[in-house]
Amino acid sequence: MKRILYLFTIILTLTIISCDLDTTTVDTELTTGPVSTETTTNVVTESTTTEVITETTTETVTITEETTTVVTTSYIAPELSYTIDNIGYEGFRLIIEVINPSSLDYDGDLILCLNGETQETIETLYRYIYFDDLTPGKTYTLEADYTYYIPNSLDTGFMSFTEEIQLPEIPFSEVMLTEKLVSYNMLQVSVESETQTTVDVLSATIYKNSEELYSIDNPKETLSFDSLESETKYRIVVLVEVDSNNGYGTWQSEYYIYVTTDERPTINTTNLIITSTTVTFDVEVNDDGNGVVLEVSLLDSETEEVIATITDLTVLTNLSFTGLDPDTDYIIYVRYENDTTATVQVREAWLKRYITTLSE
Repeated sequence: MKRILYLFTIILTLTIISCDLDTTTVDTELTTGPVSTETTTNVVTESTTTEVITETTTETVTITEETTTVVTTSYIAPELSYTIDNIGYEGFRLIIEVINPSSLDYDGDLILCLNGETQETIETLYRYIYFDDLTPGKTYTLEADYTYYIPNSLDTGFMSFTEEIQLPEIPFSEVMLTEKLVSYNMLQVSVESETQTTVDVLSATIYKNSEELYSIDNPKETLSFDSLESETKYRIVVLVEVDSNNGYGTWQSEYYIYVTTDERPTINTTNLIITSTTVTFDVEVNDDGNGVVLEVSLLDSETEEVIATITDLTVLTNLSFTGLDPDTDYIIYVRYENDTTATVQVREAWLKRYITTLSE
């Protein structure tokens, strides 16, 4: 009975194992000999579906549209004009003006010619250009050929100018200065001109050698310079403005005067006798001309007021003042004039001699 149950158990076990291996092919090689077991194999094919996802990226592009505005500017091409100015009796001045110089970027030449010969060439144009010292009565030719650059544009323009300029023959009025030594220490200068000419004296300055001594304020047509030294050279510089009234305006010029003052006469009082109440003396004049003593006076030493005057000067010896105060200061004043020299119309000299009367 136990053996029957044992066999049944084995058969049941093998049946279960056979069921579990129904999908498996088993090849078993036994040592006792090959056993072939044919098993039906079911092949399961696993199908995998691959899903491809395509990402689409959208970029936003901003397009900026540039607008170019062309501004049209009203433009007038530059031109040249000229005027003639009277700057002195030496010559004329030619003034060139560039009209409408909105751009001074030029390339070319401005040429002034006389009788076919170039007098001056200007390569750079400015608003005003000056040609000086042009000869009256001559005909000058002004030529200009310039390329200019138009503002706010890459374009260029061309300017051509040719003009014959006839300068007038109008004579210039020469200003005349006349100097006169009115005394040994005073010089007068007169400024004169032709009747149709207007002259204004702007300044007048006196120099001793190269040293400027002084200038005259508000100078007039007659100038006076005083405090001059005898036998000394002076230079007078007078600046005048002249209007020839010929339609060419005014001009300025400097004039120079060179003067050497004469030797001043020497005046002395000699044989001087002083008491407490009187003074007696002689007057001697050392001069190269024939002059005359005009005055001999007694002055107060402080105020220089005239106390007494000698009227008879025919004889210049033994002159005297009486009635003086004792122990008092006085001045003997002598004035001399000489008008016989050729270089000076009137020459004056004077002497101040200080004296003190004696005590009683």
